[in-house]
Amino acid sequence: MNGDKKKNTVKVNVKGIKKTRTFKPEERDVMLNGVKIHYTVAGKGKPLLLIHGNGGSHKEMMGLMRLFSCEYTVYALDSRCQGKSQKTDELSYEAMTGDVKAFIDTLNLYKPYVIGHSDGGIVAVMASALYPETLGAAVAFGANSSPEGLQNFFIKFLNLINRSKKNRLLALMQDEPHLTRETLSGIRTPVFVVAGEYDLIKYSDTAFLYENIPGSRIAVIKGAGHGTAIVRPKIGYRIAKDFFDSLVH
Repeated sequence: MNGDKKKNTVKVNVKGIKKTRTFKPEERDVMLNGVKIHYTVAGKGKPLLLIHGNGGSHKEMMGLMRLFSCEYTVYALDSRCQGKSQKTDELSYEAMTGDVKAFIDTLNLYKPYVIGHSDGGIVAVMASALYPETLGAAVAFGANSSPEGLQNFFIKFLNLINRSKKNRLLALMQDEPHLTRETLSGIRTPVFVVAGEYDLIKYSDTAFLYENIPGSRIAVIKGAGHGTAIVRPKIGYRIAKDFFDSLVH
């Protein structure tokens, strides 16, 4: 695929996808880098990490967990300062990425796949860049390379909300990330960059990630918004599963 939005727009077929009948996730805590991180685990098989978006928790990833737990051991993390994880003074995408690396090392997971939504997508891309031998593959739904990659109306919304009362999580989106061509060009992990046709991320920024991550793939989900692949998990499952399956052939 090239960087043309129309050519990269796909309609996702979810027919035939069934949920697992036995789905009993366990909730656990683990200390990582001196921070208590909460997570949920379910299933058996190759490890798969799910990372939620800004201000969310593992709960928003439960639809994907249920679907993937048929074939994978799925871990859904609460990022620091969110969900049931510990509140910390430091809050940055790099810190959250470090937590993911520590999680993988602590649980001794070999080349796990990662699916990240929004902020989680940023973390998935950063982990691919900062820890090149750690991940088996990454799918980034609705990730941006910089604050300027957000749609202008959303930037104005963040500025308006944060004008009267500063919110650390919203401020994070205003100030970070800063994924440069140089950083992205060093990635060797297979990466799939995915956006919605009506995403909060500018298509030009989605294309920037794709064009600068060597060997990456890109898709724009027809008719989808920023969170469609999460709130309609069969769509997210089909996109990610087909990508993962293509890597083993």
